[in-house]
Amino acid sequence: MVSLSSIVLLPALQSDIAIQNSVEKHREEIADETLLMLMTSRADDFGYTLAGEQIEALTGIRVEYSGSGNNIIENLVKTFLGREQKHKTYSDLCVENLVCQLKVFGNRINIFTSDFDESLQEELKEVIGEFLGDKYRFNLVTKWKPIIGIDFGGSMEIGLSPPDTTHVAKTYAALPNTYFSKWFDSIDDFISETINDVMSFSSNQDILKEEIKNLTRDIIGNIVLYGFGDQSGIIGSTIDYVIGPIENGIENILGNSSDMLIDPLKEINSGIVDGLMSELFKAVGSSIDVDVNDTDGDGDIDCKDAIDCVKLYVISEVEKLIPIVFDEYLDGFADFIVETIDFSTQIDILKSNITDFIKEHINPLRAEIVITIWEVRG
Repeated sequence: MVSLSSIVLLPALQSDIAIQNSVEKHREEIADETLLMLMTSRADDFGYTLAGEQIEALTGIRVEYSGSGNNIIENLVKTFLGREQKHKTYSDLCVENLVCQLKVFGNRINIFTSDFDESLQEELKEVIGEFLGDKYRFNLVTKWKPIIGIDFGGSMEIGLSPPDTTHVAKTYAALPNTYFSKWFDSIDDFISETINDVMSFSSNQDILKEEIKNLTRDIIGNIVLYGFGDQSGIIGSTIDYVIGPIENGIENILGNSSDMLIDPLKEINSGIVDGLMSELFKAVGSSIDVDVNDTDGDGDIDCKDAIDCVKLYVISEVEKLIPIVFDEYLDGFADFIVETIDFSTQIDILKSNITDFIKEHINPLRAEIVITIWEVRG
């Protein structure tokens, strides 16, 4: 038997629920709209200076990426290490920042883009704050992890720590067309050629499962660590991609600009280069717990030696992690392959499945962006 009071209260309760649902939906839409704004809106004038923080510490000169410098040294630094990023979306800037950080097992090796971090964080705080107004607060987290399960890549967090009740929007942002695009596309041919080289597969299901696991694990090892075809593995490729422009910029300051300087300025210029190299060696040493040594045997310890030391260390450590990270996935994958594919007629399907599996776990072309918003109380 339904009481009269329940009948009277029911419309009011339903109305409250409808209002609450409407409010929740509106807040979810705000989170989605904020994320869409970051994906589509452009920063008309943005830039930074590679090694700007380190150069300021060495010389007392604060090098701004735009405008004219106040002296010859500042103009040289701006020429070779200034980076203008005009008309790029905020998500593009986030992705570029993540890729250039080169964080390895929680330690950041590329210390020379701290000016990029600072400028981007200030820009994002301002643009998101203006978009949301005073009613909402936000937390933005971005991550680039090209190998799922391996602590290698970049990350950034902006904003306050979110409370328990929040609204979250998440998406993946694509990297602009870079060297990694060609690298990622070349995986298909490598996997196809590797499977073509297999003489035969066992007819015994248990043995066949092990063959599929070993084959896929070997392919992963080459793609991540050792290289394939004319490509380096993703570890070496990322390190070269990040450190290469810094090495070139430093060498240009030392080499191409020296003839333009009188002797006292040459000494300052050389001091900047030596100081930057010293900072790089410190960052590498503290991150991988080894001293940078003369890896190429040319008698000098330079940027190339630092890069080689990082590669050797990271490849060695990730090599140990690959079985730990991937074997759990490989067990289920091998079971699926053996149960669904006829190896006498469906090798192309096998190639497609292995390619999809690997690209699902190894993908340098995407970065995760998560925005969390909540309403200000009180």
